Amino acid sequence: MVDTDNGVILDVEATRSIRQAEVGSVRTMIDRVSETFALQPERLIADTAYGTGEMLDWLDRQRGIAPHIPVFDKSRAEMEHSNVLTSPTMPSRTPTPVRAAKC
Repeated sequence: MVDTDNGVILDVEATRSIRQAEVGSVRTMIDRVSETFALQPERLIADTAYGTGEMLDWLDRQRGIAPHIPVFDKSRAEMEHSNVLTSPTMPSRTPTPVRAAKC
């Protein structure tokens, strides 16, 4: 965890590169910094991996920390990982028609 205003590293928590582990480490670091230094962040800046509904709720409602995090859109991720190349599949598994562009 870094204090961006002063450029100071406040805490580090090593994890495997698994989204759930990384999200858990953020909670641990926030709690540890609060207990050790009596500091509470005003905002948290992170990438999309931290933008789950549960994490955003925990930051905003439970801890009062403004999340500056893109929302993790699971429906988009499922579409991108679809095995169908010519007709992307939405989470409902209903084929979405693909139209060719006219040049």
